[in-house]
Amino acid sequence: IEMPSDTPKTDRILTLDQIRRISASKRRIDGIGRAFVFLDGTDSVDFLGRTVIAEWILGRFPKCAAAAAFRNISPERAAIVACAPSLKVAIDAHPESPAIAPVDWFDIGVAAPVKCPDPAWEEYDLSHPDLVLLPPMLHGRPCRIDGLADHPPRFAVPEEWTANATGYLATKGIGQENWFACVDSDLEIRRDGIPLELPDAAVFRLQDAGMPSVEWKAAIISRARFVLSADPLVLGLASAFRVPLCAAGIDDWERCVWNKADIVLPPEAMARDPHALNRALEILMDRTAGIKGWRRPVERQAKSGSGSVFLPLARTEDLAVDVWEKPRAIPG
Repeated sequence: IEMPSDTPKTDRILTLDQIRRISASKRRIDGIGRAFVFLDGTDSVDFLGRTVIAEWILGRFPKCAAAAAFRNISPERAAIVACAPSLKVAIDAHPESPAIAPVDWFDIGVAAPVKCPDPAWEEYDLSHPDLVLLPPMLHGRPCRIDGLADHPPRFAVPEEWTANATGYLATKGIGQENWFACVDSDLEIRRDGIPLELPDAAVFRLQDAGMPSVEWKAAIISRARFVLSADPLVLGLASAFRVPLCAAGIDDWERCVWNKADIVLPPEAMARDPHALNRALEILMDRTAGIKGWRRPVERQAKSGSGSVFLPLARTEDLAVDVWEKPRAIPG
């Protein structure tokens, strides 16, 4: 806590009530204008989950500009940060870096010998953050964070990614006038023994050997009508883009599914009901009936929520996800 330099030493001792009042003022939504986030994770899916939680926190502060630092050990990490709407500056450290610490913080002042070369660092005054988020603060599964499902963040791909993905889909004969669904290559949807076809649509197989990069895959997922997959990273990206999905035959789904009404088919549910995937598909079709072509791209702009955030984050046992523990009939 900074006190005026001419304040008598006897007045620099703050009471507990004074500290509480100062802390409360810092928690005001309008009081957080600059934030710095340290991101990490055990794998790409965990990294994505922590980025989603960070975005949900930052979304509570409409005027907040944030920077993120992370060890760039995979293309997926860089792609995830690039799609996070609140992160204005991204600092990717060497994969073997044991620690990351902005030098500006330890040598503050106009005459500091080392300055961050990114113009946005100075533009947003990130040498003096109001909020710092560390990896342990973001540890958890998004579906278990109380309130996240009510105001989930929505990631957006950079415009150049969308342009590249559009050209790639065109080479596969998928035009923008008709909608398409992203489906795992090993998922086969049948009805009465006959492969089920999607009317006026195309199925994009996510394990296409010709997929150039994770950036293109993210852009394609963001434009899909819905996603059926067992791949945790694909499901996590679909959740981050708020594309309706069905997690089919996956046990550890809590890491990658968190939006309201998304469907989870645990392995035992699929083994018990051979038509479960067909039923889930028809429910997704019904939920997304208004989409006639490609899903429209989302502007890369942070969406603010309401209420306050207190760390450590509160957990909830009430899941918004639709987990099929019993055989389910098609509504209506």
